[in-house]
Amino acid sequence: MTYEMTNRMARGLLSQKGCAMRKNDVLGLLLPNIPEFVPALHGGLLAGLSVTFANPLYTAEEVCRQFENAGVTAIVTLPMLLPVAEMFRSKVKQYKGTICIGGKHDLDKNIYGFEQFLKENHRSELPEIDCHKTAILPYSSGTTGLPKGVELSHYNLVANLAQGSHPSISKYYQPEYIDKKETILTIPPYFHIYGLNAILHSVLKSKNHIVSIPRYLWHFRILLHSQLNAQVLPKTVTPYLLVILLFLYKFLSNSVNSFTSHFHLTVLLYDEKHFRKSSLNFKLAKHTHAPPERTTFFEKPFSTEPHIVNAFCITKGIDNYPLRSAEG
Repeated sequence: MTYEMTNRMARGLLSQKGCAMRKNDVLGLLLPNIPEFVPALHGGLLAGLSVTFANPLYTAEEVCRQFENAGVTAIVTLPMLLPVAEMFRSKVKQYKGTICIGGKHDLDKNIYGFEQFLKENHRSELPEIDCHKTAILPYSSGTTGLPKGVELSHYNLVANLAQGSHPSISKYYQPEYIDKKETILTIPPYFHIYGLNAILHSVLKSKNHIVSIPRYLWHFRILLHSQLNAQVLPKTVTPYLLVILLFLYKFLSNSVNSFTSHFHLTVLLYDEKHFRKSSLNFKLAKHTHAPPERTTFFEKPFSTEPHIVNAFCITKGIDNYPLRSAEG
């Protein structure tokens, strides 16, 4: 992914030959974790649009409800999800186009193939961006009622990245790591604010190389092969993903003896011998209001000292919710 792709995406979204969108319109992303997520998102932001993203595993009705609520007038998606975009198009009067990654132009249906869309010479003037205007509209999963959108400005996103860029928070800003680069495997979805800003954007900002898995439940073999053989480092976990790993892969019971998670505070310890040459450091998901007396990390000593890369507040805490590794 290049800056030129982002620039071409922005101009195509605004061009009269393209989607003819206008500043402050809303672009909807219906995508898994793929490289094209970056130019699709930042192309929209560079064009002065607000961007919202939906879980591609949502039903068509759930996607349409969210995009209608957000005021979406154009969608970026994949061929397999085109029927969902078409359903939404039928509900919107001023729909401006669907950009299909891996697809081809079908102008009768207002569909633009992503590759051809970027190759075309779209001419449009990029607007000046107000950093206090809404940049993205992430939605909750709807745990308590319907999903709810949250307006986050450019300033919000940059301020959060600045917090995570302090040397005491991230090792990549410490003097000894300035010239060191790593290949980092990411699992949490980019349509979630944690996956987007705390992982995708923070890795790009630190100039490391990021490898994404489109749908982690289908790609555990890729995950395991990459971390055991290719020395690709999975840097981020959430309690939900950790539970999946613990129950689906018994080999983890050899490297995780015991841990506790209060207020979604999760630490995954590792055994360097078991993971061969990979030196695995994981981010924390920590609730800011967790009292110190409730954040017990370890019950047993380990052969290596864990290194905690970062901490971000991403969710409401759940009291008295212990997690322990399965044995056997």
